[in-house]
Amino acid sequence: MTILPLLRQIASFAGVGVIAAIIHFGLLIGLVEGRWLQPVPATLIGYFAGGLASYLLNRRHTYTSTRNHGEAGWRFAVVAGVGFILTSALMALLNG
Repeated sequence: MTILPLLRQIASFAGVGVIAAIIHFGLLIGLVEGRWLQPVPATLIGYFAGGLASYLLNRRHTYTSTRNHGEAGWRFAVVAGVGFILTSALMALLNG
């Protein structure tokens, strides 16, 4: 067994994470600095967009899944939903 496939998967996962973070924080900063939204709704929009990008890119480039979106997507959505609620609560608390 070679380690190259594992290293490729780790690099892909890290790259997708960077892209998702850029989307999330880019939207947050752009929406707040452009005076379009307050920080809490802006970060939630960024969180959602970054999470969607993460799911789609990881599914396509990082993991080899034979499950359809209906089967795999709801699991991702549950975990992301918990993060969404925590992000909302923390942003409201720290920006209050």
